[in-house]
Amino acid sequence: MRIPHLRWWIAGLLFLSTVINYVDRQTLSVLAPVLREELGITDSQYANILTAFLAAYTVMYVGSGFLVDRFGTRRSLAGFMVWWSAANMAHAFARGPWSLGGLRFLLGLGESGNFMAAFKAVSEWYPAKERAFVHGLVQSGAAIGAIVAPPVITALNAAYGWQPAFLVTGALGFVWLVLWLLLYHAPETHPFVTPEERECVLEDELKAHGEACLGIRRRGACSSHGSFPTRCGGSTFSGSPSTSSRSAAFP
Repeated sequence: MRIPHLRWWIAGLLFLSTVINYVDRQTLSVLAPVLREELGITDSQYANILTAFLAAYTVMYVGSGFLVDRFGTRRSLAGFMVWWSAANMAHAFARGPWSLGGLRFLLGLGESGNFMAAFKAVSEWYPAKERAFVHGLVQSGAAIGAIVAPPVITALNAAYGWQPAFLVTGALGFVWLVLWLLLYHAPETHPFVTPEERECVLEDELKAHGEACLGIRRRGACSSHGSFPTRCGGSTFSGSPSTSSRSAAFP
């Protein structure tokens, strides 16, 4: 089965992950008056709870980037989503400022990874001429999440209470996870991408590989049979750069 315009389905998933990211972080802000009264949280304690989230979020901007490079986009964003969704759901079981602060810290550890993984996905799936648009789409998810969170969470609290509100918003990430694992793979190996879209996605990479190999050829590094004694992007190239780069990527 081939899915036309697959990269735009992926863009939609990246947008939705950012919406969920902001809905989850806004849940506490919307429910703060209820939780502060029910759990007996003072002003200074609430400030410390917010600081716990921000401290973890800031540190993991660097840490999550390392994890994305180490484990790849698909596994990393899936892991981040599971982590912060579970942490958000666990807020329903908070019993005081210390437990709420600890859970807020855990939420911050996972949420920053959304953006690092999205940056990586855009670099993997979109030619240079489309990347600014996709980055804008992903970032707009933050504003949309902040807009939809208050009415949705207020309605959940009014109907079911503050604990189910955390459980429902956290569960959204696990629904998203199913679609992500189904639809996201590297473009070189994706089972559902059309050959035409694969070539479009890899256009810039193939051009760069061809130019690199052309430079090698001009320096006299080619063998007598016209092949390059190097591997450009993990593939051995032979013949002219313009055709060999494509044959290496598309068997």
